[in-house]
Amino acid sequence: MGRPLCIVTDSSADLTAAEAAELQIEVVPLAVTIGGDLTVPETDLTRDQYFELVRGKTVSTSQPAVGAFQETFQAALDRGCDVLCITLSTRLSGTYQAAQQAAEGMQGVWVHDSRGVSRLQAIQVLAAGRYAREGGDCAGALQLINGMLQRTTALVQLDTLDRLRQGGRAASIIHLFDRVAKSFQIKPVVVVEDGALRFAKVVRTFRRGLDYMLERLAPLAPAECAAVMHTRVPDVAEAFADQLAEVGCIPREQITVVEAGAVISSHGGEGMIGALLVQKPQL
Repeated sequence: MGRPLCIVTDSSADLTAAEAAELQIEVVPLAVTIGGDLTVPETDLTRDQYFELVRGKTVSTSQPAVGAFQETFQAALDRGCDVLCITLSTRLSGTYQAAQQAAEGMQGVWVHDSRGVSRLQAIQVLAAGRYAREGGDCAGALQLINGMLQRTTALVQLDTLDRLRQGGRAASIIHLFDRVAKSFQIKPVVVVEDGALRFAKVVRTFRRGLDYMLERLAPLAPAECAAVMHTRVPDVAEAFADQLAEVGCIPREQITVVEAGAVISSHGGEGMIGALLVQKPQL
């Protein structure tokens, strides 16, 4: 028997407390700075608290300290575990590099770039956690989640680019959107590919954006798993999950709907909705 495997991730995965507890996943928080002077670990903020605090203020995010990862890794090693740390995309944050630096010199610690964020990151974390619970090792977990990633499509519609522009993320998307938007009231839809946000389509209305996302996802049925993420639009998210089920993607009870945490909200803003689908492997 090999050593048990402990799964570690960062808070941008937007795991629910129940998900983390069930699979004993360790979560290292990123931090949110509000108004330039208040810095809070993401895990210390409820969604309602965050949106109340940021109203009318600037907001930025920062990766976990190397020491936070070191402490988490060492605690798992001391319990006799190996460690697989799955971070948000290195193309969106320095979190992966911080975890890599923390793992230097530690035997039995591996760091993996999820090439995603929020539920795209979470589905890999959860799959690895279930695999670890069944006694799987790091090599098998990595093979599993890399295979899932190749079968995953993730789309996000933004109601506004204000927060993304303020945070300096996805400059190419902002440039393209600003170039075509001019005075029109249009919405951008982006796709998450290879760890980066890429411009997919602009639409005139929020409803049309949802229709476009459904058009992209429906032909990928049947799905192994699916998820919907949102900021402050729970009814829209639940309705979109219903639509994914209605077109035969996956049974409704298997679709997870969550509200994004403070880090994702700080860059996506209110009114964001994202959806992902992992196709079943072809036989």
